[in-house]
This record gives sequence, structure tokens and C-alpha cells, in this order.
Amino acid sequence: MPATTVVGEIDPPIVSAGPDQLVCIADPSIFLKGSVTGGASTGIWTTAGTGSFSPSATTINAQYLPSNADKIAGSVILTLTSTNINNCSQLSSTMTVTFGPLPAVSAGVDQQVCSQTTGVQLAGSIIIAGGGTWSTSGTGTFSPSANQLNATYVPSAADAQSGLVTLTLTASNPGVCYIPSDNMTVKFIPPPIVSAGGTRYVLKGNTITLMPSVSEDNVQYLWTPNVDINDPTAKNPVITGDINRTYTLTVTDVRGCIAQDTARVIVSPPIVIDNTFTPNGDGINDYWNITGLIAYINATVDIFDRYGQKVFHSIGYPKPWDGTIGNKRLPVGVYYYVINTNYNGQVLSGYVTIIR
Repeated sequence: MPATTVVGEIDPPIVSAGPDQLVCIADPSIFLKGSVTGGASTGIWTTAGTGSFSPSATTINAQYLPSNADKIAGSVILTLTSTNINNCSQLSSTMTVTFGPLPAVSAGVDQQVCSQTTGVQLAGSIIIAGGGTWSTSGTGTFSPSANQLNATYVPSAADAQSGLVTLTLTASNPGVCYIPSDNMTVKFIPPPIVSAGGTRYVLKGNTITLMPSVSEDNVQYLWTPNVDINDPTAKNPVITGDINRTYTLTVTDVRGCIAQDTARVIVSPPIVIDNTFTPNGDGINDYWNITGLIAYINATVDIFDRYGQKVFHSIGYPKPWDGTIGNKRLPVGVYYYVINTNYNGQVLSGYVTIIR
């Protein structure tokens, strides 16, 4: 009977030099966290620097004793290579030791807050033993005290006006191995600029859409009072004309900043057309006033002399006529007007007399 040979398959080694480390430049040694598993269990450390390994380079969890040259260089690469008796391929893994001071504290992330805020919540942390103290580049205060890591910073009016303040958290006893302090900035963002639209005119029983101007898009709207308005939370609500009313627009942005402005909605009275005026510059009756016409924003106003020549034209009637054409005063006399309100087919015509 022929002999039988059994061939066993050996797993390849798995090598890990461990995580990179940031260590204090004053530390005399660095504890390594290497591992060799799989088809091997032994390994050897080598260094790209000039330090040594204790108790030996073949100790997987050895300590590395850095040289002065390693520290001056700022970092050193250590390599762990598998060694085994099963003739498997050798595998290596590297890690980097960086020498330097370590952070002792963390002041937390920078913040953007509303310039109207009365307090900024802080979230500092201490990495080493001992406490820490907050300080500010501004003139605000810390509540309940500057020694509380989670204190509230109470900005001053000057802080908010400057737009930016730097807060510093400093460790009480950092020692030579640690960076003693860390900074975070607080940026104060002003509230949105809001114009609710000023004075608007509407016909009795008709509607008008409010058209505010707001400097930011991502805001919430609230119109008050909630009377004769289709949606008090809309940017452009529709108002039904009933009585004269002032609406207050409150805008709130994502940081909680609040800005307000008002819009005055006036229900226009019936149209009343004066038939004389005296544009002589004495401040009395110098303009041809048409009561109520301002609500008809699409109306056309045309005035003609006795020869049929057009001496005035406007769409709407935002500025009353002063009895001139091209900045030239017209002579006294009778002039004829045609007012098309462009509403329900209403057209008004008649005459007006200039008297000086």
C-alpha cells in the first residue's frame, strides 16, 4: 500500500503595528500595541530613527525609547514585521509616533449666534487633571463663573456691535507636555432687515397682497392681527379691505433673531375730484387732488387743453398734478380730464380749472 502524505494549509500572518500615537516630547518611552496573529505569533520591531526597544525588538508589546534625534525630527516611523518557523511570507505594518505637546483643553466648536442673544452656552472640556478658566477678548461676562466649563457667556453690547469675540479656555496646571489653552469664536449675526411694505391702499371689499422685503430667505413670518388676512404666516398674505388697519410683521431667522416692521392698509374712500386748484406756490391748493384714486393703481389719468393737446398722463396717481407740462407752468383756464380706473369699466371725465 503506497504511503500517504498529508499537506496542511497554514494561514498567512496578520500583522498590526497599532494606532499612530501623539506623545509628549518629554516622555522617556512609548508603550507599543502591536499584534501578530494568523499563521504566525512572533515579530520584530524596527525603527526609521535611532531609538531602541525595551526589553527587546522581538517583544510584541515592547516600549520604544526615543532618541534625542527622533524628538528633534518631530516623528518616527516604527515597523512590526512577522517572523515564523513555517516559512510563510513575512508581512509588515507601520505606525507613526509624533512628538509634541498635547492639548490640555478643548474650548468647543465656533458658534454663530443672534446679536440679540443674552447668553451663549459653552461646552468646554478638560483633557488632563485639574480645572480650567474662561477668558474673553471682549467685555462680556461668564455665568455662573469663568471656572465653569459649561458656563454661559453673557455678551456685552460692545461684543455684539463688534460682531466677533474670541473665548479662551486655559487649563489650571497644564505642565510641560500640554498646550495650556484653546480658543473658540462667537460670531454675532444681526437680525434680518425687514420692510413690511409701508402704506398700501385697497378698495372696500376688495383684496390686496402685501409685499414685504426681507434680507434673508430662511425665516419665519407672522402677521398680526389675524384679521381680514388669509394666512398670517405667509410672506405675501392677501388682505381684504374692510377698515383701515396696521399690520405688524414679525420675522424670525434660524438663529432666533427677531425683526419687525408695520404695513398700513388704508381702505380708500370714494373718488372725489376737485374741479379747481391754484398752483401759485403759496402752499395752499397747489395740486389737483383726487381723493380715493390712489387705491386704483392701474388707473390712467389724462388731461387735455381746449385744443385737445395732452398736457398730463400718469398710470395710477401717486403724485398729484401741479399744473405744469415739462416743468413749464400752464396758463390759467379750463382743462379736460379722462380717468379710466380700469376697474369694472369705470371711466370718469370732466373739467378742471387752473386759477392763479
